[in-house]
Amino acid sequence: MPAVHMTASVYLFAEVEHEWRIGLIEHPRLGGCMIPGGHVEDEMPSDAAVRETIEETGRTPRLLPPPGIAIPERYPHPLVNSPWWIVRMPVKPDRYLPTQHIHEDHQYVAIADHPDQETHVAEHPFQWATVGDLPKLSVPAGTLVVAHTLFDLLQAQGVDALTRHRAPVPRLPTPHPWPA
Repeated sequence: MPAVHMTASVYLFAEVEHEWRIGLIEHPRLGGCMIPGGHVEDEMPSDAAVRETIEETGRTPRLLPPPGIAIPERYPHPLVNSPWWIVRMPVKPDRYLPTQHIHEDHQYVAIADHPDQETHVAEHPFQWATVGDLPKLSVPAGTLVVAHTLFDLLQAQGVDALTRHRAPVPRLPTPHPWPA
């Protein structure tokens, strides 16, 4: 069985000139346009997603919570930023492993609240692309499928559409403490 490496990537969106756009980098080794992301390095996948986005695009992402049911208010343990999806992708050898392996990619959706403000120098050429730009760019097929779905939600209902799927949790009765 091939080795599995944890990675994190971000579908980064911003409203630029009154139109929703997705942030894409030009990948130096693979060629073509991709969403920012990379390997998880002794950190939480959500922290890697933010770090990689800042490093690769120069922009700071605001991660959006995934659709689903929110954890109850009184839940006693800290909550970890959940990805929207976790997918497994076979990949060719890279600088981390000289053989074919699998990336278990934690995929997040985020907004760049200040799309023209670079907080850091971007490591890769970066662009904001409209949904109409996507057919003209060399973008992986999986990224296109997800990007089109997210664009449809954004264009129809705005950024709230990406977070309103989160159902409120009904108030639960106070739990009984465990016997001592």
